[in-house]
Amino acid sequence: MRDPRIITGALALLVGAVAVAGAAAGPSAPSAGGSYKIVGTFGKYGTANGQTSGPRGVTVASNGNVYVADANNYRVEVFSSGGAYRDKWGSSGTDSGHFNVPTDVAQAPDGTVWVSDDVNARAQQFSAGGAYKSSALIPNEAARGIAVDANGNVLVAAEGGERSGYRVFTGGTGSAGPLLGSVAAPIRDVEVSPDGTVFISTADPNGGAPKVRHFTADGKPLGAFGIPGFSGIGVDASCNVWVGDFPGRAITKYSPTGKKLATASSPDLQANDIAVAKNGDLYVTAQPGSVVHFAPNKSQPATAGVPASIKVHGGAAKIPYAAGFSCPAQVSGVATLSGGGVSGKAVVQIAAGKVTPITMKVRAPAAKSKATFKIVLKTNGRPTTETKSVTVVGG
Repeated sequence: MRDPRIITGALALLVGAVAVAGAAAGPSAPSAGGSYKIVGTFGKYGTANGQTSGPRGVTVASNGNVYVADANNYRVEVFSSGGAYRDKWGSSGTDSGHFNVPTDVAQAPDGTVWVSDDVNARAQQFSAGGAYKSSALIPNEAARGIAVDANGNVLVAAEGGERSGYRVFTGGTGSAGPLLGSVAAPIRDVEVSPDGTVFISTADPNGGAPKVRHFTADGKPLGAFGIPGFSGIGVDASCNVWVGDFPGRAITKYSPTGKKLATASSPDLQANDIAVAKNGDLYVTAQPGSVVHFAPNKSQPATAGVPASIKVHGGAAKIPYAAGFSCPAQVSGVATLSGGGVSGKAVVQIAAGKVTPITMKVRAPAAKSKATFKIVLKTNGRPTTETKSVTVVGG
């Protein structure tokens, strides 16, 4: 039997809805966390190869392939990073390799692919090409989202009875471990950040705002923040969290403490889940059946977290820089000031989530000058550029 929430939601969204695949491409508004533009859509609504119906979870493999949990078609579909159809596997049933509403998909470090098999209350492991390998039971619970950490541990968002949370196992057959991150609320997804922090998205059973909650690797609560809708989540290389925003027809990026950093939007976007590729691209599964591909808009880089006015004393300036990322603990960066007769450069180590003073030798006219502050960061091997127009006061 299909999850009634999937069926009801799919029928409601089909009435009067326009498929995202038909939306016009264009950049979303710039923000402090960067801006994003649509570079493609694929997997339009349907049952044929390369089509999807009520797609839920999505992940990007190490080779760039995009895996989609095609829930109402009871299968997993594989696309290239550009959206070309590659493969599919699975069908309706309870036997190994079959599904009863696959809700999420994740790739392990060894290249295998894990799928949460919701109504069958299990997680199934496949080769990258779709050959069945093993499964683990999620006792008496529905298997919602799924994630795999850097050590190969598999986490499954589990919902059953009066409590939800996530269960962890190390692969192979058998049952998952005890319920961690236990909450009295429906659960939608689980993700693990590069620093090992666990994030789950939950509804509010009392009608309040849905929440993203985060925990240590062993399940100790770290905090929570409200989100616009009950959706899947994605975590980027800087430990920031992407969530779906149904009312705003967008997806939104938050810091782990809930600070809104950026949005990416499209007409009639109704996002189910978000996957973040190594290069920062975003893949969003959307109702009734499509995948929307966003990319960072490099023509509109993120606004650097520095003051609008910078003073120079004795040929040097101390510039407080507020890092917009949350992990790892430190990243290297090269900061520069240029334009309007101003020049300066500094190689720095930036602390995640903190204000770091950058000491820079600066040549500047005695009068006020307009210049550009630019910082190039290398976060987990992925370069990120931020700029800001500033006033430099010489002295």
